[in-house]
Amino acid sequence: MEVELARPMLDLNRTNLPGDTEVYVLPRLLKIVSDKRGITLGGTRRTYSNVEFVAVHFDQHAGSAAEAEAQLRERLAVVDSLRTDLYRHADNRLLSNVITPTSTGLYTAFKQARLDPAMLGGLDPVLARDALIAPQTYPVPDNALNMLIHYTVGIAPDRLGPALTGIAALTMDLSGSGNHLKQHAARAEAVGVHCAGLIPQGRVQQPHLPELAGYLALVFTQVAAFADIVANSDDNGRVTGQPKNYVAALSRVPMRTVFDSLHDDVRAAIRGRAGAISGHIGDQIIPGFSDGDSRSVTNQSITIGNYIASALGGRAAVDQERVFGGMNETGLDPSVHGAADPDAATGRGVPVELRAYGTYRPSWPTFVAEAVTLLRWSRGMALSDFPKTGSTDHWLPEVTRLLDEYEVGVRKVRGETPLAEGESMFAVNWNVTVLHRRIAGTLKEYPGFPGHARGPGWQPTDLAGLACYRRYTDLTQRIGARIEGFDPDPFPPPFDFSGPMADEESDMESDEGSDKEESMEMN
Repeated sequence: MEVELARPMLDLNRTNLPGDTEVYVLPRLLKIVSDKRGITLGGTRRTYSNVEFVAVHFDQHAGSAAEAEAQLRERLAVVDSLRTDLYRHADNRLLSNVITPTSTGLYTAFKQARLDPAMLGGLDPVLARDALIAPQTYPVPDNALNMLIHYTVGIAPDRLGPALTGIAALTMDLSGSGNHLKQHAARAEAVGVHCAGLIPQGRVQQPHLPELAGYLALVFTQVAAFADIVANSDDNGRVTGQPKNYVAALSRVPMRTVFDSLHDDVRAAIRGRAGAISGHIGDQIIPGFSDGDSRSVTNQSITIGNYIASALGGRAAVDQERVFGGMNETGLDPSVHGAADPDAATGRGVPVELRAYGTYRPSWPTFVAEAVTLLRWSRGMALSDFPKTGSTDHWLPEVTRLLDEYEVGVRKVRGETPLAEGESMFAVNWNVTVLHRRIAGTLKEYPGFPGHARGPGWQPTDLAGLACYRRYTDLTQRIGARIEGFDPDPFPPPFDFSGPMADEESDMESDEGSDKEESMEMN
């Protein structure tokens, strides 16, 4: 994750630091870098460099949920201590004179508890470049409250569809300003399923169908954001707002890289129907969409058509930065994999940056609560091979545990139970929505749960007489319309992956030898 503070941090000569300048590093935990913000002083708009914490990726999916949460809290405690150091003094001071033994002591305790003892000798704090913490030079009003947080989580390809639906439920609605990130994420799962249905039956193995639909759902959100960016740009290509903020879940990996990690049959199926898939995605975005629309961020223009062709395996990789502006691309997340993955040692998790999750400029306790909520959710979206229980002896305790947590959340949504200190309604609503889906998924693991097609209003007769099922439906009904976008139906009609089309010839050539990026026109 990235935690940006409004606190000014300048070069020693009081000029702005270049963006992403490393100044302080706690190996294997975090680094402090420079970012950029604006402020109005004396009626003049000024730009200054500010503080940003960049946390090092850690495997949130290893061990139990309690262990993962404990490690997250330990990491955030170090960030909080450094944040306190940075705001401790009202005058300008050197960074090297601001960091306290308390913060370095927390780091020492963390690395001794969490890292390999054989490596500890080389893991000391590093002042890469001294800087000036400068609240007097740029007196930012209420800057202690101006935190901006962007989370990055790894999601298994076969969970991308449900994940985007969950992300959409608690994404800010910015459609009034021409930014449809919430709407695109909300429709992504259905668009992905429809696109998967364009592929003739039998081309993709049944276990790989969720991966097919999930990846195409992600492609839709990235392409739709590209179209929104173009629609909100002036004649000189300047876009309103940050380009990255037009997508709810921004892939930190080029889409072609994600494509190449998919199963062989999924890749072949997408290539074989790339033209039809591209056409449907275009039809679902905005009126006036054109695959000839282009964007230029790094002095190399790229058209929407070329971008989507790359995502569907027809062109070489296109850096995400060419579309969405400044960002640090990563590789696939190695901590996200399952036994069915092509290369479990490498993993195939798609790291996505959540651009609109969480309270805008939260207090510290609210931030911690929302980070913990996201961790719990991300574990379910990452592990693509949950063990299936074979008897009610193991199944029922898990359902009961989830229902207990669900009931606490429902009571908070209804105002019957007060929120915990630092807890936000955003986090509560998110957690209740996620639990609703998890409980439904767990109920489906009941031995003998019918898998045949079912229409609206269908009831699982094998469960209807169970007290846990009645409790679940009662709690869900009590939510009513209190959570925007909440779908109370625990078992909606299943998506049809069979595909409406007969076996057809490929509508796109897929010569592996021709996957070289054509040169782009320079602006």
